[in-house]
Amino acid sequence: MEDISQVCSVWVGSETGILKGVSLSKKHAFNFCEMNCLSRDQEVCVLGWGEPQETEVGTVNGTVKRFSTEKGIITETRRCGESNQGRFTGLAVTDRARITCVETGLQRVWKEGNTDTVNEQLLHR
Repeated sequence: MEDISQVCSVWVGSETGILKGVSLSKKHAFNFCEMNCLSRDQEVCVLGWGEPQETEVGTVNGTVKRFSTEKGIITETRRCGESNQGRFTGLAVTDRARITCVETGLQRVWKEGNTDTVNEQLLHR
């Protein structure tokens, strides 16, 4: 049987931290989260694709989660900022780094396998 996450063609996030996959062909939505730990500090504010089978989920509390659409689970969680620095407005992934941007214009580059940022800059609005 095909994994449910693989039939989803649209991905959306909720203000309570739920990542939803929508199957247009089946006309159905599926929740991908741990229902016992939903809270507004886990609100999904940005999604960004990394590998074709992985999406990055940026939450309002400064955490970025890597979700495998192939496996239907979160495979990695990483702190990429603090909630007092503003909400994520941008998120991108390269083969060696994760790039985040928040409302205040602070852009950071996070090298894979390193907890510190490699580069920070304030972008002008």
